[in-house]
Amino acid sequence: MIANVKVGDVIHTSWGYSMTLHDFYRIEKLTPKTAVVQLMKKEVLGGGMGALLVKPTDEVDRCHSFGEPQRVKIRGLDKKPYVFIRGCQLAYLEPYDPNREYLENHMD
Repeated sequence: MIANVKVGDVIHTSWGYSMTLHDFYRIEKLTPKTAVVQLMKKEVLGGGMGALLVKPTDEVDRCHSFGEPQRVKIRGLDKKPYVFIRGCQLAYLEPYDPNREYLENHMD
């Protein structure tokens, strides 16, 4: 298994073209070379004028178009492990800080 990564951990990816969006995925299953991840809902903590302060909740986001669990190949095993979510979002397999808040910029 990947050091310091276990089932139940949440991984984070930041993405967007001319904006910044954040997605959070919980690891549902982990093998030496793959992971099954599930999109998590985000809580909006505040913001305005196109900028939002968000953090993940413990709830699964099944309403989103990408709400189904995804099996992803773990890459970079000899360095810093990472996965590509939906083929294009880079997410490093490392525990995230559950107390951190993330700023999203929806102004494109």
